[in-house]
Amino acid sequence: MKKEILKISTVAVFLLSIVGCGSNSDKSSDLDSDKNVSVQKSRYEELLSYGVTPSISDYEDNDSKKILSGDFNLSQADLDWIHQMELHPNITLIDGLSWDDNTFVPFSPDIDKFSLLIIGDASFVEELETLKAHKDSINIPTRVKSWQDLTNAFYSYGVDDPERIKQAIAYYREKAQIQYVMLVGDSDKFPMRFCKNYATAGNYWVPTDLYYANLFKKDGSFEDWDGNGNGIFCETKSVEANPNGGLINIDEIEGGADIAVGRVPASSVEEVHNYITKVISYENNEYVQDWQKNNIMVVPGEFVQKGDIGYYKESYPRSLALKESIFNDFAQKDFSVDRLYYDTANVNNTNYYYPLSLLSRESLIQKINSGAGYINFAGHGANNGWWLGADEEGSLGFFDINAIDNLSNTDKYPIVFSVACDTGKFYNNLKYLDTDNNEVIMGKDNKNPPKPNPIQSSNYDIDSMAEAFLLHRDNAGAIAFIASTEATQGQAQVIDKYFANFYLNTFSEDVSQHSLGDLWRKTMLSYKNNNVDMNKQESNKWTASIPFDHLLKYHLFGDPSLKIEVEYETPKIY
Repeated sequence: MKKEILKISTVAVFLLSIVGCGSNSDKSSDLDSDKNVSVQKSRYEELLSYGVTPSISDYEDNDSKKILSGDFNLSQADLDWIHQMELHPNITLIDGLSWDDNTFVPFSPDIDKFSLLIIGDASFVEELETLKAHKDSINIPTRVKSWQDLTNAFYSYGVDDPERIKQAIAYYREKAQIQYVMLVGDSDKFPMRFCKNYATAGNYWVPTDLYYANLFKKDGSFEDWDGNGNGIFCETKSVEANPNGGLINIDEIEGGADIAVGRVPASSVEEVHNYITKVISYENNEYVQDWQKNNIMVVPGEFVQKGDIGYYKESYPRSLALKESIFNDFAQKDFSVDRLYYDTANVNNTNYYYPLSLLSRESLIQKINSGAGYINFAGHGANNGWWLGADEEGSLGFFDINAIDNLSNTDKYPIVFSVACDTGKFYNNLKYLDTDNNEVIMGKDNKNPPKPNPIQSSNYDIDSMAEAFLLHRDNAGAIAFIASTEATQGQAQVIDKYFANFYLNTFSEDVSQHSLGDLWRKTMLSYKNNNVDMNKQESNKWTASIPFDHLLKYHLFGDPSLKIEVEYETPKIY
């Protein structure tokens, strides 16, 4: 048999390099040389099984089961790409195997360990290198990859771009032991995984970044979120009348976060720059700052006239009790808390709410500008604002995106937790593109809408409070925003309480983990393990799916590796 010359793409080289393990290749090989990468004793059919289609200059052997010898010719540009992807330039397949030998194992690179994987749109990569340099300098080893490069490299490992990205994350988790993943891109810049919810009023789709955090099943295998294999991911049953029962968690997803994932929903390089600037400023604080010990808690109320008695009621049920519980926890740790809500007073043996302090758009702006490490809101909301309640004269209006854009809290950026509907909605669920790029308009006559495209058009983009707080300014706003992308119910308060406790405990001497992502991952694991029955059967109540739904709805917007400083500066004695 004549020697065959095969040409293989860089994508194929990457795929061959990640399938197995074992090699003696020298990582220090000269990448600047013009020498080719050789692969000895490969097989045409074996290459095809990895999604590679070699071009063969002289293929005369009719016995397809015989081993072919060949050279893979790669250009200098290919070698540079391999270096960027942290692959060895020498790729040698195990020799002396027969066609029926199942031990065929390609070479797998030995990747250096690192902590933070930043995945962004290709147009953001250059700007993200600034964040990488900063993270490396504070001992958070970081790598930056474009999602386009990863989906190309893992093309044959997923049915669509979200799965290819998830496969890449799982690969880096296993090989490099990453702890954090930052997804950088809005709905028009980074692929989303949409889950399908079956409901009596009509089916709908919800994107969730938990998909990118829940990498493995309990047995250690890859968690694809398509348990029934029908190509529809994370199917959820949420119906009011279902006499036949059945799992709410139809695909039986495991649902636990294996790593901490946060999204920076940027649509432009300018927005990426704005957020990076704030992260660097925040993490350059060597000690806890005085302003970080200040906290703001907001519970809007509504004025009610009952006979000759006028009083307030909390606009979101049970919000007052939740915030009072959190307030008491913080007060015991010597935190200063501004309570912008209502307390009870007894009149004629009846408890009524009365304002502790005046809540308004202006008062909230003033409090944030003065400096707060943590803001906790519980009330009604929309994608573009918090409703501030109503007094005797009517509605107090919204603390909206325009208010956020008028903040002046330079270098005093809070972590914000929002118990409110839709304040993290960074995508448009009323108008979108399906997987065939056809426009879909939701409405009462559209009971079973088609699957959305993972990447949406910028024409449909909407702004959320998360985006305004994080991205609109480089010298004001927030450093992180935790919120729901959909309507919330009482389970949001449970998640809020978990996070507040973990955040507070970070300032205890016996706690060694101080990153935002660690707190968020612990929060959602605690919520899942203690409050969600992953095997729950559907009942006749629509509320049956609420605990599971909140696993998917709540997102961390921001840098999951963000360092939360907990050490206090020792006073100098003169």
